[in-house]
Amino acid sequence: MNQALSRKIKKYPPFAALLIILLVSYWLWVNLPEDHYISVYSHNSIWDLREFNFENAVASIHGRVDYIPAPFLSPEKFAAREDEISRIYPGSRENPATVRIRFVMPEDVYYVITRISTGYADRMYVNGRWIHDVGNPDDYADATLYSTIFTFAARPVNGVIEILHQQSNFTYHVRGVYQGGSLDIYEGNDYWRTAYTTNILLGLYLAIAMISLLMYLFLNNYRPALYLALLCIAWFVFTGAMGSRAFITIAPWYLDSLRIRLTFTVTPVTTILGVAILRDLFPNMLHRYFIRGVIAVMAAWTVYFIFADIAFILSVALWVCMGMAGAGAIYVLIIVALNFRRLNHPQIMFALGEAVMIYAAVRDIVFNIPMAVGRQVLLIPPFDGTFFLRIGVIIAIFCQFAAVFMAAMREMERAKEDERRLAADNAALDNLSRIKTEFLTNLSHDIKTPLAVVLGDIQRIGRETRKQGLENERISQSISRAQEEIMRMARLTERAIKMAALQESNEKMDMFDIESIFVTGAEGYRSIIEKQSNTLIINAENNLPQIYGNADQLIGVLSNLLTNANKHTKNGEIVVNIKMEKSPGEANERYISVAVMDNGAGIAPEIMPHVFERGMSGSGSTGMGLAICKNIVESHGGKIRIESEPGKGTTVTFTVQLYK
Repeated sequence: MNQALSRKIKKYPPFAALLIILLVSYWLWVNLPEDHYISVYSHNSIWDLREFNFENAVASIHGRVDYIPAPFLSPEKFAAREDEISRIYPGSRENPATVRIRFVMPEDVYYVITRISTGYADRMYVNGRWIHDVGNPDDYADATLYSTIFTFAARPVNGVIEILHQQSNFTYHVRGVYQGGSLDIYEGNDYWRTAYTTNILLGLYLAIAMISLLMYLFLNNYRPALYLALLCIAWFVFTGAMGSRAFITIAPWYLDSLRIRLTFTVTPVTTILGVAILRDLFPNMLHRYFIRGVIAVMAAWTVYFIFADIAFILSVALWVCMGMAGAGAIYVLIIVALNFRRLNHPQIMFALGEAVMIYAAVRDIVFNIPMAVGRQVLLIPPFDGTFFLRIGVIIAIFCQFAAVFMAAMREMERAKEDERRLAADNAALDNLSRIKTEFLTNLSHDIKTPLAVVLGDIQRIGRETRKQGLENERISQSISRAQEEIMRMARLTERAIKMAALQESNEKMDMFDIESIFVTGAEGYRSIIEKQSNTLIINAENNLPQIYGNADQLIGVLSNLLTNANKHTKNGEIVVNIKMEKSPGEANERYISVAVMDNGAGIAPEIMPHVFERGMSGSGSTGMGLAICKNIVESHGGKIRIESEPGKGTTVTFTVQLYK
C-alpha cells in the first residue's frame, strides 16, 4: 500500500515545480520595475517634450544633433560658431567632435537624464556648466576607451535643458543612430528599486550555481549540474556587468572594456552550455554532428568577441551570432516537438524553459522595432514595459534547474536500484559460495568413506593373494597402482576442501603486525623441523610496519613453504628472512619480503618453469601447494618467486604490500 502511494506521489513533484516556477516568474514580472520607453525624435536638433507624459513613460531620445567637427569647444565657443553647425546622425569616427542637444521641457522640475554607453571619452556641460568627465577627453586617439553609463539630474533654464558634449576616441555608433539616452522625472526610489531587484537576480543566479555545483560534487560528477552552474555564473556576470553596484563590490578590479566584452560573449557561451546540457538530458535525440558543430561555431564566436573590433561586433557580428543561436534553438525545439511523446518530465521542463526564452527574445526584438523604424509594426504580449528577455532568462534558468534536479534524482534512484541489485547479486553469490563449500565438504566426506573401503579391500586382496601363493609381478603392480591412485584421489579431495575454505576466507581481511603472523607462525614449525634433524633460523628486522591481508591465508603460505623445505632437506638448515624492501624505479614503493631458504635436494631444472602450475610435482605430491601459495600472494598485491639448484637447495621469496 505504501509503495503504491509513493509511486503516485512521485508523479506530482514535476508539476509542483512548474507551478512554483510560474509563481516566482510572475512575482518577478510584477515587482521588477520595467520602464515603459517611448521613442522621441528631434526636429532641427531640438526635442520638444512639452506634451510628453513623464508620469507613465520614459523618453528614449533619437534623431539628429548639432555637430561641429572641430577641436573641443566650450559652450561659449560653440555658440559663437553657430554658422558651422551641421545636423547629422553622428556616425562619423572622426576625432574629436563637439555635439549639442537641447530639450524643451514642460515644467521647471528636475529630470533624470541617462547617457547610454558612450563608448568614448566625454566631457559634458549642462546649461553652460561643466558637470562631468567620462574618461580623459583629448585630441589623440589613445586617451581613453569605454566609458560607463552616466546618470544625472538637471533642471531646465527658461524651459530648456542644453547639453554640450566634447567627445573623442570614438569607438562605436550603433547603426549611425546617436546613443543619446533617456529622460524621466527624478524619482530616487525607482532608481534604488531597480538596483535592489537587480541584486536579487544576482543572488538567485549565485544560489542556483552553488546548488548545482553541490549536485555535481555529490552525485558522482553529474555533468549537467556542472554545465548549469557555469550557465548561471555566465548570466550572473552578464547581469552584474550591465550595471549592478553589488557586482562592482564583488569585482572592483574589473575594467569597463572587460565589462563590454563579457556582455558580448554571453550569447555564444550560454549556447555552448545549453547544448552541453541538451546532449546529456536528451541522449540520441540530437545528431552528434549538430552538437559538435554548434559547440565549435560558438566557441569561435567567443574567441572572436574577445579580440575583435567593438564597432563591427555591435553593427554586424553580434546580430549574426544571436541569429545563429536563435536558429539553433528553434531547430532544437522542432526536434523536441516531433519527439514529444517520448519525453520524460525533466526533458519537458527543459524544453519549456527554452521556449519561453526564445519567445521573450522575439518579443523584445519586435517591441524595440519602433526605435529603428519610428512606428509599431507588430504587437506581442506582454504589451507593457521592455526587456521581457530578462524574465524569460529567469524562467529558463529555473526550468533548467528543475530539469537537471529531477534528472539527478532519477540518476540517484537508478544508482540506488543498481546498489540494491548488486547487493542482491552479492548475497546470491555468497550463498552460492557457501553452498559450494558445503557441497565440497560433504562430497569429500562421502568420497573418503568409500575410498577407505576400496583401499582396505585392495590391501586385503593383496594379502590374500600372497597367502594363496597367487601373487606374481603383474598382480603386484596392479595392486600397487590401485593403491597409489586411491591415495592420490584422497589427497585431491583434501586439497579441494582447502581451496574452498581458502576462497571462503577471502573476506577475512584485516590489519596486523608482522611479528604476530610470520615470526610466530615460523616458530610454530620449529619442533616439526627439528624432528627431521634440521635447524630453523628466523631473521626478522625490528619495528616492521603493519600489513593488510588475510592472516590465515598468509600463515598458510609460510606453512606450505616450510613444509616443502623440511620435506626435501635432511640434516640441514632452513632459514626464514623477514625484512622491508623498496621497489626499484620511480615508484619507490615499500613492501615486506619473506624468504624461506633451505640447503636440501633442490628442484630438477626441467620442473622449475612449471613449479607454480597446478598438478606439477617432482616428488609424488599433488602439486597444488605452490599454486595455492601463488594465488594467495597475488591476491594480496604481492609476488612470489623461486630459485633452486639441484643438490644445493631452494629459496622461495614472496612479498606483501604495506598497509596504506
